Amino acid sequence: MTNEKTERELLDAVDYAAASLFLSGLSINSERTDRYKAMIRGGITAENLFKVMAEDREKILQRISIEASATD
Repeated sequence: MTNEKTERELLDAVDYAAASLFLSGLSINSERTDRYKAMIRGGITAENLFKVMAEDREKILQRISIEASATD
């Protein structure tokens, strides 16, 4: 369970990450950020949130790899 301060910090971190990606020419699906925020508001711990994000990252990298090899 997260406390109010930690929850706010995690929500800010998700917003910061999305903005950073945007500024670097990339983007994150708004449904994904909404999902992360819902998890945070639901009380997920930072550790478990980062595990979910890492799993999502791996899925995205696999999808990119498959798409890249399909165009070769």
